[in-house]
Amino acid sequence: MCTELNLKALDLAPIGMIVVSPEGNILYTNQSFSEALGYTPAEMASIRYEDMIHPDDVLRFLNREVDLAQSNKIHIKGRFKTKNNGYVHKLCTFKQILENGQPVYNIGQFMDMEDFLQLNGKGMIHENGSISSNDKLYFHSLMENCPDHIYFKDLESRF
Repeated sequence: MCTELNLKALDLAPIGMIVVSPEGNILYTNQSFSEALGYTPAEMASIRYEDMIHPDDVLRFLNREVDLAQSNKIHIKGRFKTKNNGYVHKLCTFKQILENGQPVYNIGQFMDMEDFLQLNGKGMIHENGSISSNDKLYFHSLMENCPDHIYFKDLESRF
């Protein structure tokens, strides 16, 4: 029952999910990923993963596979080809799954970058991910005048 529940949760997850063999064959995509590119999951099974990546991004993705083999997890942003020959921007996280020390498959999560790109186009988010000074002032003003206590942690879980 747990396996059936896990598979259903994966199928219905709001974030795009993909499982790729070490050779680049698509073994599985969930509904969110397939729909984002305009394909059915059955159609996705006939496409090589490499063929979905924008030609200008392929080499960067292939180079990151070396990092994946060393660290078992990578983050990368890229453009993916839709069924109607357009491209969508995605932020990808890949984890390599090993059995007996050998890669069995890579599982990927894909988040939509359109909102990020719209903010970035307005100059609110810089290339390094930092927020513009006007937005910092607005944020600090909110924090100083908010009656509720709000705490933020950094990446090392420090307040």
